[in-house]
Amino acid sequence: NFLTGNFGYSIQAGVPVRQQLATNLPPTLQLASLGLLMAVVLTVAIAALSNMVGFGWLRAAIQSLPSLFVSVPVFWLGIMLIQVFSFQLGLVSVISPGPVERLILPVLTLAIPISAPLAQVLMRNIDEVLAQPFVAVARAKGASRNWVLWKHVARNAVLPTLTIAGVLFGELLAGAVVTEAVYGLNGLGGLTNQAVGNHDTAVLQAIVVISALAFVTINLAVDLLYPVLDPRLGSKLGISA
Repeated sequence: NFLTGNFGYSIQAGVPVRQQLATNLPPTLQLASLGLLMAVVLTVAIAALSNMVGFGWLRAAIQSLPSLFVSVPVFWLGIMLIQVFSFQLGLVSVISPGPVERLILPVLTLAIPISAPLAQVLMRNIDEVLAQPFVAVARAKGASRNWVLWKHVARNAVLPTLTIAGVLFGELLAGAVVTEAVYGLNGLGGLTNQAVGNHDTAVLQAIVVISALAFVTINLAVDLLYPVLDPRLGSKLGISA
């Protein structure tokens, strides 16, 4: 039945589970996708700043940001963002917000913890690529550090980070459960909380299947994209970049 999309009926709502999924899945996918996009932006910003800043103490401070981000609980971060940006600064309203405004803080709440491991992997990869002989040759020919960084280093360093991003998408779906509860958003998170409270097994099983399917699909897409982005691997498989 699962293969045909028939997940049964919700014992609490009395409606087909797929009807509930059709209502609650799109907001969660939107939130998770925007969260991943924002995490990538934060990752690139942190990695770029850490390699462009020449001051030792400032670079060390920037490189310590991922360790700080990864240790912050999602629920605490969400509450702090509401307290600072809504109640203290008044920049984002949490009372009757618009369709875009209501996503700003939830997306940041999801993106900040996810950007931490991505930034750590990317910065380590950049340092490893910078130590390669071809970088020294390019610098010896007169190329600037920033030109070498963006022209040669970035593409080689970002490939392993892309794989980690696909794996962390599963964490985004899990984090959406807590984030939607903190911000009162309708999605799989709210549906999961209701299903757990009402012991609605059919809904919980459907959510687990959908989450696993999304996780596998994202990682498959990353694996298929890898030969396209890496000319060395693509040439071995007969794929042109």
